[in-house]
Amino acid sequence: MTSTFSPDAAHISCIPTDVLSLIFVASIPDDVMTCEGYVMFPRPSIHQSPLVLGRVCRLWREVSLTTPRLRCKIQLGDKQAKQDGRPRLPYHRDLRRDSVTLREWLRRSGTLPLSIGICYLHFHGTEFGVIKKIIKVAILYIRRWKHFTLHLPPALFAWHVIFPIFEMANPTLESLHLIAHIVLREEWYPSSRHFKPHQISPRMGDSASMILTGHHNVRRLLLNSATITLEQFRLCISHCPLLEKIQIIARNYTVTPATLNETYTLLHLTEVELWSLEVIIGSFLDVISCPALEHILVTQGPDMPDDGHNPPWRHLAQFLKRSRPPLKHLVLNNIPMTLNDFLESFKEVPSLKLLRLYSMNVPYELFSILLLSPEPLLPTLQHLIIADNLTQTNGENLSAFALSRWNCRCMLEYSKGAILKHSPDCQSLQSLNIDLEDVLGTVELGEIIEQGFDLITDGTDARSFHCIRGSTASFEDDVSSD
Repeated sequence: MTSTFSPDAAHISCIPTDVLSLIFVASIPDDVMTCEGYVMFPRPSIHQSPLVLGRVCRLWREVSLTTPRLRCKIQLGDKQAKQDGRPRLPYHRDLRRDSVTLREWLRRSGTLPLSIGICYLHFHGTEFGVIKKIIKVAILYIRRWKHFTLHLPPALFAWHVIFPIFEMANPTLESLHLIAHIVLREEWYPSSRHFKPHQISPRMGDSASMILTGHHNVRRLLLNSATITLEQFRLCISHCPLLEKIQIIARNYTVTPATLNETYTLLHLTEVELWSLEVIIGSFLDVISCPALEHILVTQGPDMPDDGHNPPWRHLAQFLKRSRPPLKHLVLNNIPMTLNDFLESFKEVPSLKLLRLYSMNVPYELFSILLLSPEPLLPTLQHLIIADNLTQTNGENLSAFALSRWNCRCMLEYSKGAILKHSPDCQSLQSLNIDLEDVLGTVELGEIIEQGFDLITDGTDARSFHCIRGSTASFEDDVSSD
């Protein structure tokens, strides 16, 4: 029997190059999801595949350089994503080197679809020109983009660049993420920051940049680097029927009745985030129907009545009634809804599991009505968050609501009286997160807190306390005796 360590044993150079190539491809690090909702791709590093492979021997170097699938994804920039406890790769900022790396990387990618991430969270004015050069290198390959992410502090692309990107990257493009900390408004378009690469429709005038043609395969659009009008929004969704997630920042636009006559059904859309710095976001809900929607966030500007009396805001209820979605998460920020608006909306989402209400005029009677409904609304609600409320919430009503919804039958695993894990099909309300300043009166939940209900006040776990008093903004230190 041949010894495992004999000279006749198979060694590394005996592996066929095509098999070796497949092994190398399997060694590429996984993509990592960021808190902003987009994926970061593997970063070129001598500490990981594929660059580390070329340092083993001449054969490995040759295979690693001639396998296009090893070069179809690349991440540049100083943004670091959490990697489940794994150590972060060392990063040395050198934008000029990044430009060269990107050029050489993409040059070896063959004809494959490309996933490119360019994410610099720290930006110096002297680096603006080099950043543009990096983007220009990526744009040379725009017709092969599959996923493209640009995350910078300042916004660079206005809409009369974004739409030509759609056209030139079609039909390969599946996700486009243009993210910035500083939003590019329409009135800023002529600024020196605005970037219109000559490779993108060099002969196209700005008047032609509002044209999209044909069917686009885009699944994900995260576009918060430039504000969008209702007309531009309608143009996007009408040509991107496969959308699964969209995030936009709306801007003011004169809406005529004819504009709202047509609604667009997006059969695959599961996540929507509609932001606005103005009080106009309802018009964007009015033009869509999303029967598969699971998550929605709606937030708009601060111009709400300060007397607590809002006119009806029917946009959400009408949207939900039109869509009938299996909604799980609903996040509302500064939306001027009346009591009836809340109730009509809640009727349409019996599947809701998480409700976040930020800077809202939550009606005083809401939770007592939810408690007393013959057929309870939001029967599967698990998590309720109320923060920065514009009117105080009645603590007694909130307590009664929480007590009536605590019907957990999960296996108890006690650790200071807590259920460590709820079963996926648990129908009980599991947590309440509130600001003490938003509460009038007392929230008294000691009975269910001892059984594992999670009460969070002002960001602090209040499980040790039987009750909290919102009117005095202090705890009643009544620790349970176990």
